[in-house]
Amino acid sequence: MTDEEQRDQQFMEAMRAVGADVKARGLGKGNPGDGSITCPVCQGTLSYSVAGGNGHIWGKCATEGCIRWLM
Repeated sequence: MTDEEQRDQQFMEAMRAVGADVKARGLGKGNPGDGSITCPVCQGTLSYSVAGGNGHIWGKCATEGCIRWLM
């Protein structure tokens, strides 16, 4: 597996984990909120924020150089 493929796999794993937590908490479009979970990549703290206007999710692991995104 290439580094890029591994990074893509880690990103998808993190998005699935955050998505499950967001769903469990009832967050999304019209219901914004913040949360954090254990990062599935490094076991650090992965914090996220859900926008109420469009349901987009921002996420960032506290571990330097780990996963982060804005979608």
